[in-house]
Amino acid sequence: MRKKQLDRPEKVRTSLEELEVLSRLKDSIEWSILKRWVTRYISHLKSVSFKLLETDPHYLSIRHAEFAGQALGLKELIKAVENSGKRLEK
Repeated sequence: MRKKQLDRPEKVRTSLEELEVLSRLKDSIEWSILKRWVTRYISHLKSVSFKLLETDPHYLSIRHAEFAGQALGLKELIKAVENSGKRLEK
């Protein structure tokens, strides 16, 4: 029997132009606001996921997985922008 592979973030090739834009974004006021908003949204997802009804365990696991996927995606977005300067230097 094969083990199920968990979804892992895939590496995405980013062009030099995109890295330059992302590194400029990282130093902007807009980025600090967006990052704060994303952090609040992730906290919201956590609180909502703990308030899900346990009457339907199938529904609970599906919704929890959706919320976790959204949070992980947003964290990857933040990490990509934060690391864009380091990747640009390489």
